[in-house]
Amino acid sequence: MRNDGYGKYLSEAYDRLNSEVDYGSFADFYEKCFEKWAGVNVRHVCEMACGTGSLAIELKKRGYSVTAFDLSVNMLTFADKKARDEGIEDLRFTNQDMRSFKVYSEVQAVICMMDGLNCLTESGEMREAFESAYDALCPGGLFIFDVNSKYKFEKIYADNAYILEDEDVFLAWQNFYNENTKKCDFYLTFFFEGKDGSYERCDEHVRERLYSVRTLEHLLKDTGFSVECVTSGFDFSAADENTDERIFFICKKV
Repeated sequence: MRNDGYGKYLSEAYDRLNSEVDYGSFADFYEKCFEKWAGVNVRHVCEMACGTGSLAIELKKRGYSVTAFDLSVNMLTFADKKARDEGIEDLRFTNQDMRSFKVYSEVQAVICMMDGLNCLTESGEMREAFESAYDALCPGGLFIFDVNSKYKFEKIYADNAYILEDEDVFLAWQNFYNENTKKCDFYLTFFFEGKDGSYERCDEHVRERLYSVRTLEHLLKDTGFSVECVTSGFDFSAADENTDERIFFICKKV
């Protein structure tokens, strides 16, 4: 049995276990946001917590200059290989922390998809991430991110257990949600099939925190952002954290 830091084994199975994610639809949504709310022409996008790079690659194919980073070196290794396999040579992946990331020049959009920001489990850390995003943007630029909602933490994550499997990987996922701290611990046990048919067990631990819409709006406004829209989906419908699983924030640096 192996046990290692965040992302080492999750990165090996991430794409296979998230094959239903439609990165094209996410990119379409971001482009609609650019058109509707950006005060500048969006040419350069920075992606926070880019994982294995699927969204960054999609945006690059659409003609954007993209800078993408992740805290997990293992995720970045897969992202870089994926980009090269698709013939993309000028996509920059860097190893950075959401709380203190830097860009070489101001960008017109900063994005973070698939609840990456929920991994920041203290309000001070979230504020630091917001400040870093603000500093990375030019005036009129957009900060777009999504978080898992109150409903998802309390009703879907909760203390539930899940099983996910693909052709050569099996994942047992156990959650423990603390209503007082609003933090959920995910204990992930992977079984990877080897060439000889045997399986190797690998364990990881991930923690996320629930942030209310009100708390995030306060932190964003305190950082200097104008909150343009809080929505539950790609159709810009009104968000309800008590019934919707995911909440999107579209914010502008004014």
